[in-house]
Amino acid sequence: MRALSKQSGGGAQLSEENCDAGDLKICVSLIPRTPVGLPKNRHELDAHCHAYQTGMTCMDAWIKRCLPTDGQKLLQQQIGGARALMRFLCTNDTALRREFLKEPTCWGRISPDWTNLRQRVTSGCKGEYRSSSTTHVLQ
Repeated sequence: MRALSKQSGGGAQLSEENCDAGDLKICVSLIPRTPVGLPKNRHELDAHCHAYQTGMTCMDAWIKRCLPTDGQKLLQQQIGGARALMRFLCTNDTALRREFLKEPTCWGRISPDWTNLRQRVTSGCKGEYRSSSTTHVLQ
């Protein structure tokens, strides 16, 4: 079981030896690879949805195991919108999914911009992660 220590000031601290990045690397390794960019047809959307669901199942287990309740709630608030969007896109017969699949030409045009933005955000997050210490504090 993962250890959690209460810090002065109300924060909760998890040391890397208890919940390390190796756990998250396992999650990443389980995610099926999908084409880069926005999905342009039903087959690609289904592949992206499968990858998303696989990754989030693993991440949710890590979140539950490694974060204190307040950290779990904060993280869920931050990613709740993305979860809702993916739920609508990945559930057959939702209006949003039908509309998304009606516009493959549009998605194909904006896909390179989307990919570029995603890569910049990912790169920024990796840089931020590398600069953080091995001990994470939730406040």
